[in-house]
Amino acid sequence: MATVERDKATEITAEIKAAIEDIFRKHGMAEPTCRTGYGDVYQLKIESSPVELGAGGVNLKSQEAQYYTKFGFGDVVSGKAVTLTAPLGTTFESRGETYVFGGIAAKRRKYPIVGINVDTGTTTLFTSAVIERLNAAAK
Repeated sequence: MATVERDKATEITAEIKAAIEDIFRKHGMAEPTCRTGYGDVYQLKIESSPVELGAGGVNLKSQEAQYYTKFGFGDVVSGKAVTLTAPLGTTFESRGETYVFGGIAAKRRKYPIVGINVDTGTTTLFTSAVIERLNAAAK
């Protein structure tokens, strides 16, 4: 019985993503993320959100920004309750790199804070320990 191998599924997904990026951009959508399943069948899940840029180039329509806007965020850091009050787009530094606060990744318990690298545009996830640094940078 033939199955779809990981390498073949990855190759197919890369080709599909390259082909659809212009379509999403044309319709005002963010670059799509693709999740691939393989084995007995090939599966592809495509996700994208509308683009509405706010401070610091943060997409205010992204899931992470929407979650923070609707629900806010608080956690226990070093034994005390801390509430994140920094607005989206707040610039902060971590390990010599500059990031922009992009929202909350609600399904990521250990690394819920989303930072977007100012130089590369890549997304990095941070622990709640960065809350105090973010709040201080917002003042």
